[in-house]
Amino acid sequence: MDRWRRSWRRDSRCRCGWSLITWVFASTPEIRTTQEVAVATSDIDSDVLPITAGTVAARRFRWDALVDGEPVITAAVNWLMGEADLEPAWTFGEHGERFELEISGDPDVSLIFKGLHPESVAQGLQRNPGIVATANHCVNAIPYVCAAEPGIKTYLDLPLLAGRPAPKLAAAQ
Repeated sequence: MDRWRRSWRRDSRCRCGWSLITWVFASTPEIRTTQEVAVATSDIDSDVLPITAGTVAARRFRWDALVDGEPVITAAVNWLMGEADLEPAWTFGEHGERFELEISGDPDVSLIFKGLHPESVAQGLQRNPGIVATANHCVNAIPYVCAAEPGIKTYLDLPLLAGRPAPKLAAAQ
Protein backbone atom coordinates (compact mmCIF):
# COMPACT_ATOMS: atom_id res chain seq x y z
CA MET A 1 0.00 0.00 0.00
CA ASP A 2 1.50 3.35 -0.95
CA ARG A 3 2.28 6.08 1.59
CA TRP A 4 -0.59 8.33 0.46
CA ARG A 5 -3.19 5.61 0.95
CA ARG A 6 -1.82 4.86 4.44
CA SER A 7 -2.01 8.53 5.43
CA TRP A 8 -5.45 8.86 3.81
CA ARG A 9 -6.75 5.98 5.91
CA ARG A 10 -5.40 7.53 9.12
CA ASP A 11 -7.38 10.77 8.68
CA SER A 12 -10.78 10.33 10.38
CA ARG A 13 -12.76 11.94 7.56
CA CYS A 14 -11.04 9.78 4.98
CA ARG A 15 -11.29 6.63 7.12
CA CYS A 16 -15.06 6.95 6.95
CA GLY A 17 -14.89 7.22 3.15
CA TRP A 18 -12.42 4.33 2.90
CA SER A 19 -14.64 2.14 5.11
CA LEU A 20 -17.63 2.84 2.90
CA ILE A 21 -15.68 2.21 -0.30
CA THR A 22 -14.43 -1.18 0.86
CA TRP A 23 -17.89 -2.11 2.18
CA VAL A 24 -19.80 -1.12 -0.98
CA PHE A 25 -17.43 -2.53 -3.61
CA ALA A 26 -16.31 -6.12 -3.92
CA SER A 27 -12.73 -5.15 -4.73
CA THR A 28 -10.41 -2.58 -3.25
CA PRO A 29 -10.56 0.40 -5.59
CA GLU A 30 -7.53 2.07 -7.10
CA ILE A 31 -6.94 5.56 -5.69
CA ARG A 32 -5.99 8.34 -8.12
CA THR A 33 -4.74 11.62 -6.68
CA THR A 34 -4.28 14.95 -8.41
CA GLN A 35 -3.12 18.33 -7.17
CA GLU A 36 -2.98 21.77 -8.78
CA VAL A 37 -1.47 24.96 -7.40
CA ALA A 38 -1.89 28.67 -8.11
CA VAL A 39 0.78 31.18 -7.17
CA ALA A 40 0.43 34.73 -5.89
CA THR A 41 1.04 37.32 -8.61
CA SER A 42 1.73 39.94 -5.92
CA ASP A 43 2.24 39.93 -2.18
CA ILE A 44 -0.93 38.94 -0.31
CA ASP A 45 -1.34 40.42 3.18
CA SER A 46 -3.39 37.84 5.05
CA ASP A 47 -4.51 37.75 8.67
CA VAL A 48 -3.30 34.14 8.75
CA LEU A 49 0.15 34.65 7.22
CA PRO A 50 1.64 36.91 4.53
CA ILE A 51 2.14 35.28 1.14
CA THR A 52 5.00 36.47 -1.05
CA ALA A 53 4.53 36.93 -4.79
CA GLY A 54 5.58 33.81 -6.68
CA THR A 55 4.74 31.41 -3.84
CA VAL A 56 1.79 29.04 -3.61
CA ALA A 57 -1.42 30.82 -2.59
CA ALA A 58 -4.02 28.21 -3.59
CA ARG A 59 -4.22 24.42 -3.92
CA ARG A 60 -6.74 22.03 -5.38
CA PHE A 61 -6.67 18.41 -4.25
CA ARG A 62 -8.72 15.57 -5.70
CA TRP A 63 -8.92 11.92 -4.69
CA ASP A 64 -10.82 9.50 -6.94
CA ALA A 65 -11.65 5.93 -5.96
CA LEU A 66 -11.69 3.96 -9.21
CA VAL A 67 -13.38 0.63 -9.86
CA ASP A 68 -12.68 -0.84 -13.28
CA GLY A 69 -11.05 2.47 -14.20
CA GLU A 70 -14.20 4.52 -13.47
CA PRO A 71 -14.47 6.98 -10.56
CA VAL A 72 -17.03 5.79 -8.01
CA ILE A 73 -16.27 8.27 -5.22
CA THR A 74 -14.48 11.61 -5.46
CA ALA A 75 -13.28 13.84 -2.65
CA ALA A 76 -12.03 17.29 -3.65
CA VAL A 77 -10.74 20.24 -1.65
CA ASN A 78 -9.93 23.78 -2.81
CA TRP A 79 -7.84 26.01 -0.55
CA LEU A 80 -7.59 29.62 -1.67
CA MET A 81 -5.98 32.50 0.22
CA GLY A 82 -8.51 34.89 -1.28
CA GLU A 83 -9.59 35.29 -4.88
CA ALA A 84 -7.34 38.15 -6.02
CA ASP A 85 -3.81 37.98 -7.36
CA LEU A 86 -3.73 34.27 -8.30
CA GLU A 87 -2.18 32.67 -11.38
CA PRO A 88 -4.08 30.87 -12.74
CA ALA A 89 -7.05 32.98 -11.66
CA TRP A 90 -9.27 30.84 -9.41
CA THR A 91 -12.39 31.95 -7.60
CA PHE A 92 -14.93 30.43 -5.24
CA GLY A 93 -17.53 31.03 -7.96
CA GLU A 94 -20.99 32.51 -7.67
CA HIS A 95 -21.84 30.56 -4.50
CA GLY A 96 -18.79 31.70 -2.51
CA GLU A 97 -17.11 29.54 0.11
CA ARG A 98 -19.09 26.35 0.52
CA PHE A 99 -19.13 22.59 0.72
CA GLU A 100 -20.62 20.69 -2.18
CA LEU A 101 -21.89 17.13 -2.38
CA GLU A 102 -22.70 15.48 -5.68
CA ILE A 103 -24.00 11.94 -6.03
CA SER A 104 -24.21 10.39 -9.45
CA GLY A 105 -26.98 7.85 -9.68
CA ASP A 106 -30.66 7.64 -10.49
CA PRO A 107 -31.53 10.39 -9.79
CA ASP A 108 -28.38 12.53 -9.64
CA VAL A 109 -28.29 14.76 -6.55
CA SER A 110 -26.32 17.96 -5.97
CA LEU A 111 -26.24 19.83 -2.64
CA ILE A 112 -24.49 23.03 -1.56
CA PHE A 113 -23.79 23.62 2.15
CA LYS A 114 -23.14 27.18 3.29
CA GLY A 115 -22.65 28.73 6.70
CA LEU A 116 -19.76 26.59 7.93
CA HIS A 117 -17.08 29.16 7.05
CA PRO A 118 -16.51 32.15 9.32
CA GLU A 119 -16.96 35.55 7.69
CA SER A 120 -13.43 36.58 8.67
CA VAL A 121 -10.31 35.22 10.32
CA ALA A 122 -11.14 37.30 13.42
CA GLN A 123 -14.62 35.75 13.61
CA GLY A 124 -13.12 32.29 13.07
CA LEU A 125 -10.80 32.81 16.02
CA GLN A 126 -13.82 33.55 18.24
CA ARG A 127 -16.06 30.75 16.92
CA ASN A 128 -15.54 28.71 13.77
CA PRO A 129 -18.80 27.04 12.61
CA GLY A 130 -16.88 24.39 10.65
CA ILE A 131 -14.91 23.35 13.73
CA VAL A 132 -18.13 23.28 15.78
CA ALA A 133 -19.77 21.05 13.15
CA THR A 134 -16.80 18.67 13.25
CA ALA A 135 -16.85 18.58 17.05
CA ASN A 136 -20.61 17.90 17.06
CA HIS A 137 -20.03 14.67 15.15
CA CYS A 138 -17.50 13.52 17.77
CA VAL A 139 -19.70 14.55 20.70
CA ASN A 140 -22.75 12.80 19.23
CA ALA A 141 -20.70 9.60 18.86
CA ILE A 142 -19.94 9.38 22.61
CA PRO A 143 -23.00 7.34 23.68
CA TYR A 144 -22.48 4.83 20.86
CA VAL A 145 -18.75 4.46 21.53
CA CYS A 146 -19.35 4.01 25.27
CA ALA A 147 -22.02 1.35 24.59
CA ALA A 148 -19.87 -0.56 22.08
CA GLU A 149 -18.01 -3.74 22.96
CA PRO A 150 -14.26 -3.31 23.54
CA GLY A 151 -12.04 -3.21 20.48
CA ILE A 152 -11.45 -1.15 17.37
CA LYS A 153 -14.63 0.03 15.68
CA THR A 154 -15.23 1.78 12.35
CA TYR A 155 -18.14 3.87 11.15
CA LEU A 156 -19.66 0.66 9.80
CA ASP A 157 -19.66 -0.95 13.26
CA LEU A 158 -21.58 1.83 15.01
CA PRO A 159 -25.15 3.04 14.51
CA LEU A 160 -25.70 6.04 12.24
CA LEU A 161 -24.65 9.09 14.23
CA ALA A 162 -27.45 11.61 14.53
CA GLY A 163 -27.36 15.16 15.80
CA ARG A 164 -29.25 16.26 18.88
CA PRO A 165 -30.96 19.60 19.49
CA ALA A 166 -29.37 22.05 21.86
CA PRO A 167 -30.85 21.52 25.35
CA LYS A 168 -32.71 24.84 25.19
CA LEU A 169 -34.35 23.73 21.92
CA ALA A 170 -35.26 20.20 23.03
CA ALA A 171 -38.88 19.51 23.91
CA ALA A 172 -39.67 19.47 27.61
CA GLN A 173 -39.36 15.97 29.05
